[in-house]
Amino acid sequence: MIAGRPIVFACLLYFCLLAGSLALQAAPWKPVEGVQMTRWAKDVDPEKPLPEYPRPQMVRPKWVNLNGLWDYAIGSKDQEAPTTYEGQILVPFPVESPLSGVGRKFSPDQSLFYRRTFSMPDKGSGERVLLHFGAVDWHSVVSVNGKKVGEHRGGYDPFTLDITGALTGTGSQELTLKVLDPSETGFQLAGKQTLTPSNKCYYTPVSGIWQTVWLEAVATAHITTVCAEANGMLDGFVVNVAADGIGPSEKVRLLLFDAGAPVSAATGLPGQPIRLSVKNPVLWSPGTPHLYDLEATLESGDQVRSYCALRKIEVMQDGEHRKRLALNGKIQFFFGPLDQGFWPDGIYTAPTDEALRFDIEAVKRMGFNMVRKHIKVEPARWYYWCDKLGLMVWQDIPSAKGMKGTEGRENFDRECKAIIESLRPFPSIIMWVLFNEAWGQGVYGLPQSRELADWLKGYDQTRLVNTASGWTDMGNGHVRDLHIYPEPDMPITDGVRASVVGEFGGLISNVPGHEWKPDKEQPYNNIAIREQYRKLMPLLRLCQGQGLAAAVYTQLTDVENERNGYFTYDRQVNKFDEKWLFTLHQEVFLPAPPVTTLAGGSLPWASTSRQPDNTWQNPGFDDSRWERLCGPIGANFRGSQTLTPWPTPAIWLRKIFTLTKQPEVGYLVVRSIHGSKIQVTLNGTVITAGEVRGLAQFPIGRNTALKTGENLLTVEATREEKNSQASFDVRLITVACETPGHVSASMPPAK
Repeated sequence: MIAGRPIVFACLLYFCLLAGSLALQAAPWKPVEGVQMTRWAKDVDPEKPLPEYPRPQMVRPKWVNLNGLWDYAIGSKDQEAPTTYEGQILVPFPVESPLSGVGRKFSPDQSLFYRRTFSMPDKGSGERVLLHFGAVDWHSVVSVNGKKVGEHRGGYDPFTLDITGALTGTGSQELTLKVLDPSETGFQLAGKQTLTPSNKCYYTPVSGIWQTVWLEAVATAHITTVCAEANGMLDGFVVNVAADGIGPSEKVRLLLFDAGAPVSAATGLPGQPIRLSVKNPVLWSPGTPHLYDLEATLESGDQVRSYCALRKIEVMQDGEHRKRLALNGKIQFFFGPLDQGFWPDGIYTAPTDEALRFDIEAVKRMGFNMVRKHIKVEPARWYYWCDKLGLMVWQDIPSAKGMKGTEGRENFDRECKAIIESLRPFPSIIMWVLFNEAWGQGVYGLPQSRELADWLKGYDQTRLVNTASGWTDMGNGHVRDLHIYPEPDMPITDGVRASVVGEFGGLISNVPGHEWKPDKEQPYNNIAIREQYRKLMPLLRLCQGQGLAAAVYTQLTDVENERNGYFTYDRQVNKFDEKWLFTLHQEVFLPAPPVTTLAGGSLPWASTSRQPDNTWQNPGFDDSRWERLCGPIGANFRGSQTLTPWPTPAIWLRKIFTLTKQPEVGYLVVRSIHGSKIQVTLNGTVITAGEVRGLAQFPIGRNTALKTGENLLTVEATREEKNSQASFDVRLITVACETPGHVSASMPPAK
C-alpha cells in the first residue's frame, strides 16, 4: 500500500457522500410515474445506486463510487456549456429511462450536459487520480474544474481519464460532461436503439451515462489491464499484464489461488506473456463454474486482484463426421435464449445488481447452458455473474444501422476492437458474433467483414467466431448460422464449420397487466403457448440428429412491443413455468439420435417442370430424361441456404430408394417458405397435400407406406407465378432408436 492513500480515500469518500447528501436535500429524486417497472425499482437508493465494485476482473480495495444525483441540462448540439441546469438526474440511468428521474427524449441535434462536485484533499506523494466511466452513449467530452481532461467516442466500452493535472487544492472539485448521441442516424454502434420505437424490433434509445462512474487513486507506476487465458493444454494460464508509468525493467509478480490457497506463481515483464502452470487443474463449465483467484503486483507496489478459469471451446468432428461444438474436449449441444438486456425502468441499465443476477439465474433454472447477448454489451458485473454461476455467452457486437463509407467502417473497427479488448478477460464468453443478419454488414462491406472475421480468429484463439448470425453467410468463421421462425431447421453444412440456428421460436403471447403498453390483440393462453413450444422440441431433436450443433430461442424476456419472451418485460411472469421448461429441455442435452436422409434434401431428385402424364407416380415410370437436381428448391431466402432455382409455376420430383430393413421411426420433413402448395406421396399413399407454411413433420412408422425393398417418393409443388420468393425442401429421414425410450420420449408417436 502506498503511503497516504488510506487517508486520501477516507477524505475523498466522506466529501463525495456529503456532497450527494446535500444534493438530495435540495431535490428529492423519484422515478418517472405511469410506466412499467420491475420489482427491483423499489430497491434503487438515490444516495448509492448500483454501489457494487464495477470492475471484478481488476480490483483495488480503495475506490469511490460517483453514482448518484448529478445536475443535468439539455441544450443545442453546438452549445459548449449550459447557462443553467434544469434539474437532477440519477446516474447511471440514461436520460430516457424512468429510473433517471428525467425520462425525456434526446435528439441528435441536442447536447446533454452533466455536472457534479466532489472534494479532493492534497494527494499523497506520487499518486494519480483516475476517473472511470463504465459506458457513456456516445460522444463524451469530460472536464474537471473547467479544464478538458479527455473525450471518448463509443457507447459500449469503458474508458479511463487521468484527472490529476486538473485537480485544484483540497476543496470542492467540479466534474462536467457534454454528451452527443446521434443514435441510429449516425455511423456509430447503436444496436437496437431507435429514435422512433414501433412494433418492430427496435426500441427506446439510450443517451448519456448508463454505467457506473467512479474514482480511484493509484501510484504513478500502476497496472492497467490483466487478462489470463487458459493455455491449449488446459494445465495453466497465459497472462498478459499492461502497466503505465513503469521503468523498462520493472517486473510484475503473479500469484494464483484456488479456494484461498496458493497454487502457482510466476514473475515477468508487463507487456509480455507470463505463463502460470497448474497441477491437478479444475476446468470451468456450466455445471462446475470453477474460478481461480489471481493477484498481480508490480515491484514498485501497485497490486490488483482478479480471477480466471480453465476452459476450451472448439469445433470437433463426431462419429458421423459432422462438425459439433465442444467444451473442454467434450462434444455437447449448446442451447439458450436470445437476451437483449433491456429493462422497462432502466432501458440499458438494470435497476440493481440483484436484477442482473436474476436474469442469469433464470436462464440456468430453465435448463439452458448458454445465452446469446444480442446486439448489446453489458456492464462487467453481468459477465462476472456468468463466470461465477456458469453460463456460456455468445457475445454480439452491436450493429451500426447508419454506418456509411470509410468513416463508418473505421469507426466500426475501432469500437468493435475496443469492446472485444474490454471483454476478453471473461471466460464465460465463448463466441464473438460480429454481425447480426445483414445489419451493417452490407454497408461495412462484405469483403471487409470477411477480413475482420479472419483477423478476429487469429487475434483471439480462445473463442469461436460467428461472422454473421443469419442471412448473409460469408463462408468463414467457425459456424454457419441460420435464422428461421418459428420452427428450427438444419442449415446446410459445408463440412468445415459447425451448423447452428442463431434464432428460432419467437412464439407470441400476452399477459394482461404485464405489458409495456396494454394490448388487447394478443390474449394470453398458457396452455396454448406451452403446447406450441412443446412441439418445437422434437423438431430440434431431428435437427440435432442431422448435425445441428447449437440453437438459440427468441427470447428471454418481452421487450417493449415484442411479446415473445419466456418472461414478461417486467420479469414478473414466466409464461411457461421454469420447472416445466427445465424438465423439457433436459432431453435436448442427451446424445443426438442418429438421423439418415433416405430421399430429398441434398440427395438428387429426378425432376421436370413440364406436366408429366398420369403414370408419373408409378414405380415403373421412365424418368431417365428428367433433370437431376438437389434441394432445397426455390428462392435463396435471405441468404440462409444455397437453393436450386425454381423458375416455373410448378415442378415435379421423383426419388426411388431401397431399404434393406424396416426403420424404427421415419419422418417426412417439409419446409416451405412464402406459400408453396405441396403434395407428397410415398408408395402411392398421400402423406401431405396443400399449402405448407414453415416447417412440418409427418411421422411414418412400421406397417405404413414405408417398406423394405424399393420405395418411391414423389413431390408435386406449385406456386403463384408472380411469387418469385417461394421455396421448399422435402426430406424423408429415419431416426435410429439406439437407447430405449430415448427418441420415443422426444418424438411424437408414429401414426
